[in-house]
Amino acid sequence: MIDYIKESNKKAQNRNEYMLFSVPVYVINKFPSNIKINNILDSVKDIIDKKYLDGLEAIYIGDFKDLNRRDIQSMLKDGAIWISSNNIKNVITEPLVVENIIHELAHLLEEKYQSKIYGDGKLEREYNSKKNRLFHILKSEGYNIDLDLFFSDDMLKEFDNFLYRVVGYDKISLLTAGLFLSPYSITTIREYFASGMLDYLLGENTLLKEVSLILYEKINEVIEDLEK
Repeated sequence: MIDYIKESNKKAQNRNEYMLFSVPVYVINKFPSNIKINNILDSVKDIIDKKYLDGLEAIYIGDFKDLNRRDIQSMLKDGAIWISSNNIKNVITEPLVVENIIHELAHLLEEKYQSKIYGDGKLEREYNSKKNRLFHILKSEGYNIDLDLFFSDDMLKEFDNFLYRVVGYDKISLLTAGLFLSPYSITTIREYFASGMLDYLLGENTLLKEVSLILYEKINEVIEDLEK
């Protein structure tokens, strides 16, 4: 995918390039006219230091098949962040794009600090304990489910689909208030970490500490290491 984009950029006559600190930002397909790239990048710079981008090769903005197929707005892949410009659902706003970039940078940091985050098993135990509580909440609500759906690595897609399409994120939000920060943070432990890091960087530290103490402590360790 990276090679394809690079080749497409070489051929483009009117390509749009920006910079986030020292990382190039390539606009392959434009956002709606009311979304200003410079505003987004300035907002990201207000939230993070350039150290957070260590190891990131580029950010690509466009209408990408991989994102559309998975019905997601962003992802970290091949050392780059991919952001969807597809506004079919009319949901794109500048703050949302900022959050998507920060979220994917959290995944970048997670890859860099895997041992610090997961090495002692504490975060996994906190996450699994919360999922177990959610399992029993949903059973009590009448959902015919088993533990394999929640805890089998072979059923991650089915679990995500169950939360998103069967129960629905609106209902999940109500059922998990005080348990998870967001419905998306339930899907995998990686999203649990990235969603927590996003909230931390956006200033929601108090709520994060109350809801997920171990996650808060792990993020603190990563931030402290970055600031050395």
